[in-house]
Amino acid sequence: MAAGNWDPTQNINWANRRVEWPQGPLDPNEVVTARWLEAWVVQGSTGTSQRAARSTHFAPDRWYADEDSWKNGSFQGGLAVGIALLAYNDGNAETYDWWLDAIDLY
Repeated sequence: MAAGNWDPTQNINWANRRVEWPQGPLDPNEVVTARWLEAWVVQGSTGTSQRAARSTHFAPDRWYADEDSWKNGSFQGGLAVGIALLAYNDGNAETYDWWLDAIDLY
């Protein structure tokens, strides 16, 4: 899968029961210039969902989403699903990639 993935564990901020902040690795050999990232975390056992984004200041080998965040519900520790969409320039053209992973919240 080009462009990245989720870290297998994500941290819950227990004061507000949100994922603080969704993140994972990027392959700097595949993503030359990241343009926009949007990430969702959903947890079926609680019915909770969260959206976060990033539009500037990407690290060369990591993504994290900390802009425009909203959350509905309260995350609990345990399994969830992470979904992310990344728009980027691969050195030749504007393109995108997305990924979906099972993640563990704690």
